[in-house]
Amino acid sequence: MKKLCIRALAVMVSLSATGSALASHAPSLSETVDVTAGAPALMRGDNEAALKQMLAADANDPAVLINMGRVHARMGHMSEAAKAFEAAITSRNHYDVLLSDGRIMDSRQVARLSLQHIRPSAGQRVAGR
Repeated sequence: MKKLCIRALAVMVSLSATGSALASHAPSLSETVDVTAGAPALMRGDNEAALKQMLAADANDPAVLINMGRVHARMGHMSEAAKAFEAAITSRNHYDVLLSDGRIMDSRQVARLSLQHIRPSAGQRVAGR
């Protein structure tokens, strides 16, 4: 029997002047998803706990990488944040995420926007890959 779990992610991306976006991804029936992956800690603003949980999660999951980038950015680690966003952009894994404002966006695009937020010229450079 295949296990289906629902992922609740806190992709904290400044997509508008009003603030953050909440994204979710419904996995296929063949996926088993860790619903924690640091998202609850990220939503609480507990950056240390969120980072610890994300580092133990799937390093190939673009949503984990995006969230990890946001945590690093919140902590002022801009170089680490950029590396996480770039890894999400170049990951062979990607999927659509549902943003809190109802828009659906590819995880790579969310990562690009996140990178542009912390380094405007870097997001354009990586986006062209």
